[in-house]
This record gives sequence, C-alpha cells and structure tokens, in this order.
Amino acid sequence: MSGMVTGFAMQRLEPLPDEWSQWEEGLRLKAYECLLTLATSAGIIHNDVRPCNFGLLNGDKVLAIDLEDVKECSQGDRRTLNSFKASIRYLLPIVRSPGLGAMG
Repeated sequence: MSGMVTGFAMQRLEPLPDEWSQWEEGLRLKAYECLLTLATSAGIIHNDVRPCNFGLLNGDKVLAIDLEDVKECSQGDRRTLNSFKASIRYLLPIVRSPGLGAMG
C-alpha cells in the first residue's frame, strides 16, 4: 500500500532542481519551513536533506519526500535535535532568515 501512496504523490509533485543554488530563495525558505514543521508538529527529523528529497505541489508548496530515514524527535532528545540542527545547517548558506540564528 505505501508504494501506491508514494507513486500517487510523486505523480502530483513537480521535480525541483538537483542543486540548491538553482532554487529560488522563496522555495529554499519553504523547504526550511517544511523541515521545521516536521520537527515541531510531527516530532520527526527528516535526516536526509538534499534537493532531490523535496517536490513542488501546485507550484507553491514544497514537500519533503523520501521519509525512509526519519527519526523521532522530542525536546529532551539531544542527539536527534543535533541531527536536526545539522540538517538545517545544510540549508543555512542558502536560506537567509533572521529566525535561523536560534538553530545554531
């Protein structure tokens, strides 16, 4: 069943460029917000932050895909939170947002 769901989702998503530098800044910020939402709302860390692991829905929503390596996260779980910070640092050079300083 999960393969069917994945196939259906992939048919709906537009691919994004393979290099972060080719993404519009607004889309990079949406990727960051997507990762933050996964961590704060769903309590999971994506753990494989690469351009190929995001897709574009309806031309304006960036969604994370390839969730095979996600890890559960809680506020007290330092190791997983550090993993999240490392993932976000991967986006830091390309996302310019004042709120990111708190993640370091």
